[in-house]
Amino acid sequence: MVKLILHTAIAVTVALTFIACTSASKPSRNRATSATMLLLEKGRYEEVASRLSSKSWSPFSSKEERVYMYSEAINGLVGVGDSWMKQKEYEKAGLSYRKALDYYPSEAPIVRKVKLSRQEVLKKMGDCSNSLMEAGLLKYRSGRIEEAISIWEKITRFDPVNAEALKALDTATIQLENLRKLN
Repeated sequence: MVKLILHTAIAVTVALTFIACTSASKPSRNRATSATMLLLEKGRYEEVASRLSSKSWSPFSSKEERVYMYSEAINGLVGVGDSWMKQKEYEKAGLSYRKALDYYPSEAPIVRKVKLSRQEVLKKMGDCSNSLMEAGLLKYRSGRIEEAISIWEKITRFDPVNAEALKALDTATIQLENLRKLN
């Protein structure tokens, strides 16, 4: 009986020593990393990208964790945009792609983990613009100028320098003002 107790005590001591050694060699996540991982799990990709895009990312446990979380945030923003595209919600998709582009990393280790290149994300945003331009043109051609203007304004929310949308808005606004003067 004493021998069994002694062997059990030794086994417990070895196990506790092993646990203590492995937890000491593998640091636990710090508060900043844990909070950011939680945001990532909740799909709050823009917040994660914002936290990690700053040059002062030292509060995070490791560079590897930052690379993982940052790339997942960008991939998440693109994924949200893709979901909106499937639902033909082009403004929402464009806004999501714009956020992905705004936070797109410049550091090679992160860029390698992002599923799409900057150019591919830009093309997706362009597809949103094109879909909205076409929808606006259909409204414009049917004489529904105010609706066309409203659609083209959506483009400028995620692509404020889109020359085609700005020209269409300018032309339609002038035409609408002229029509109002006639009435």
